[in-house]
Amino acid sequence: MNNSYLLLAFAASTVFFGCEKTNLQVDDSSNSSRTSAVASINLNAGTLKQKVEIIGGDMERSAGFLNSASNADDIVKWCYVDTKFNACRVAINKKQELVEGTPTLSIYDKQIVSMQKIKAANANVKFWATLVTDYAGYGTENNLPDWIYSGAGYNGGSYDPTKLDAIKYARFICDYLKLMKTSGVPITYMSICKEWTSVLNATNEKKVIVEIIRLLGTTAYTGVVKPKFIGPATYGVGGGNTFLADVKAKAFQSYYDGFSTHQYDNIAYSNLSSFVSTSASMSKKAYQDETSPGANSATSGAEPNIDVLLDAYSKRADIYQAGMAGEMIFEQWSRGVNTETRSIYFKSGTAGTRMRGYYVNKDFTNNVLGLNYVGAGINSMSNVKVMTFKSASKIYLCIANTGTINYDSTQILIYGNTISTTTIPKKRWSATSSSTGDNSTDKRLTTNTFNTDIKAKTLTFYTISI
Repeated sequence: MNNSYLLLAFAASTVFFGCEKTNLQVDDSSNSSRTSAVASINLNAGTLKQKVEIIGGDMERSAGFLNSASNADDIVKWCYVDTKFNACRVAINKKQELVEGTPTLSIYDKQIVSMQKIKAANANVKFWATLVTDYAGYGTENNLPDWIYSGAGYNGGSYDPTKLDAIKYARFICDYLKLMKTSGVPITYMSICKEWTSVLNATNEKKVIVEIIRLLGTTAYTGVVKPKFIGPATYGVGGGNTFLADVKAKAFQSYYDGFSTHQYDNIAYSNLSSFVSTSASMSKKAYQDETSPGANSATSGAEPNIDVLLDAYSKRADIYQAGMAGEMIFEQWSRGVNTETRSIYFKSGTAGTRMRGYYVNKDFTNNVLGLNYVGAGINSMSNVKVMTFKSASKIYLCIANTGTINYDSTQILIYGNTISTTTIPKKRWSATSSSTGDNSTDKRLTTNTFNTDIKAKTLTFYTISI
């Protein structure tokens, strides 16, 4: 912490650069018209933190349904041209070869068509492959063919990592990589598994990766490039930390190009920070490879409650505060379950419609990808999360107020840069806003301050020219 910045803050406030904390816990159970006159947010724009390198979309489960929309090409354009996603998550599926020696590669036909559409629309998009593990996650099936994993767990008993045949799984993966390469949609990033470290632990992942590298050096896989391995894509951060500790203790880090986790365990922020710091201690970057778009809900095509969006962006603030270098945003469009609302919603044979989540994630992605995170301090505010990103010409400030208190005169103070325009554009989403957001401006007070209103239950993006 730089003490020189603290001298600039309000004497009555405590400022924490790089983290969102409050020095006054406010009871927000009262009416939403309640305000606080001492609220402020301090942006430490003089110190750059991690660069956001990857923001991608996901179609692991929904790739096959894309072309059921009557405007599939429009949907691809919306997600991979209009939105500047630079990656796309796709599936590795056990059905590729349920019987050893009898591959059924046609199960990927629909996915490959969707991948080819994306690649044609934006040649710079990189594909990130992860194993479909919903078989055990939502039922009683093996996540892999029985000839690769012969243990229990999904069918009673306990998972047994010694029952994984790493050599056979590696060959299975190499066949997948070869198919994607010959189809013109090569895989750049790969998670050997996803949410199944009870079988694919650090030792098994290392065995699989070693064999993949060996096989890719043989004539059977000539021209197939080794993907960048990013694991373990755990269900929760706690499991991710356990996996990383094992990788570090066994010195397996050279086999990885980065590490990733999900956040479904809702674990404390300190654990998320530990995941990033442990990754950094092995000279690797960390990613969240299944973030919420803030749009997914069982509302049959109706906009979900605004809390769904606010919760997603509150958690998003945590991953960037912790130091993560990017994310993959879960399921951009419908997958054929009509009750499930997505950022782009459609039923088979109908046109996809862009929902609120689409416009929010588009604005966020297009303004954040390639920028550096900078820290922020929150003073005298409750249930408010902040993300701030900086380029040479702008600061992009995101504020999520998940509570019921209006902060109608919040001062934004910028340290390390000056505001170059007299007004600051902002875009806000609330329960009553348009799906594209409501646009307005705030007036600059000085070259490094402006006042703004942070309404209850809102998400607001500011574009500050510097």
